[in-house]
Amino acid sequence: MESANKISATLSEQRKLVETLARQLTATQQRGDELRTRLGERAAEQQTLARTLSRAEDIQTAFQAWQDARGQLTAWDETATRFREHEASRNEPLTIIREERASLEKELENLLQQQTEITNLQPQIS
Repeated sequence: MESANKISATLSEQRKLVETLARQLTATQQRGDELRTRLGERAAEQQTLARTLSRAEDIQTAFQAWQDARGQLTAWDETATRFREHEASRNEPLTIIREERASLEKELENLLQQQTEITNLQPQIS
């Protein structure tokens, strides 16, 4: 009887050991699946980076062209700013000239009107 109890206890311990090993196996398999998934993701990432790296020269050329275009745009902006400042400085004298021209034209109109009146009055005076 004692030996049956020992065998039963041994079997019970072995069953627990088998269950523990089964859980460990399941956990290890899950971890293996996770690692394979991560490996696949890393491989895809590596391919993407490799494609990007293979286009490095084109990317650098495009970036340099973009920087050059930005520099040209800055230069054009500066030129436009100077032009607007120049136009603003021209507008003041042009405004004065227009005002003076209008004044002189009005004065000429008045003088011509006076001349016409004088011409019309001359026969009456003589």
